[in-house]
Amino acid sequence: MKKVKINFMPECPLTAIYTSNIMRFSWLTVPKKNILSQITNWHSCRETFVGEFNKLYNKNRKWPYKYEINITHTRFAIMYKYSESTHIKQFERTCADNLRCIKHAKRILNIFEKYLGWRLTTVYKCSNDELIRHKIDIFVISGSAKWLRSPQLLSLYLLILRLSKDKYFQTQKNIDDVKKLNICLKDNDSQDTIFWKTLRPYLFGILDNVNDLFFHQSIKNSHTEQSGTSGINNLVNGYSNKVTNGVFCKIKNDIDNKMPDSTLKR
Repeated sequence: MKKVKINFMPECPLTAIYTSNIMRFSWLTVPKKNILSQITNWHSCRETFVGEFNKLYNKNRKWPYKYEINITHTRFAIMYKYSESTHIKQFERTCADNLRCIKHAKRILNIFEKYLGWRLTTVYKCSNDELIRHKIDIFVISGSAKWLRSPQLLSLYLLILRLSKDKYFQTQKNIDDVKKLNICLKDNDSQDTIFWKTLRPYLFGILDNVNDLFFHQSIKNSHTEQSGTSGINNLVNGYSNKVTNGVFCKIKNDIDNKMPDSTLKR
């Protein structure tokens, strides 16, 4: 896997972040001289991370960061921070597992992107002696700008990345495998898996109508009109702006009418 370099925000030192194995996100700049720069704080919540766009376009708030998010690509870092007392061999095994999982996520995202005819997501590694010493594992995600088009699409993108740790999301090789995934999940306490269970009956209805749902307005209006109602799960539950919700309700009703009650309750 190709390696990249990142200039991290001095206002947000990696060593000051508390230890956790959760996935964190931060937006990155366009590379200059093969070096990326961190734009935003680290977020463990998908929706607050997506909410940085609302800050970017909100005329009533000053943009709090040095750089602005470039909307020609989806480009951000994923970070895991472990205890510095972790033995180096254990850290290496954990990093290897993170890499395996992120490749699973990339494969599923690429399946969606091929289905939609979008640019494929790529993954890079950021690693140096200092990161290893502090037991920090970082990947860089680069994808189509179309994922930025709406908060719901970004929420879905990040959900797939987080679900890569779930064993049920590690075997899909093509679009038919992903469609089967809609009905093969078992009970799981993961909040992300619960979100997936809510989403799964409507996933391909959303993908098949992606233009009508999310490309009817500018990226600016899409993000500023839906603050607080931006997640993909909220879309499925009927919370989005009026136009998007109207389109989705028609899609949802059509799907619901074709499915037995038992399918919806799985």
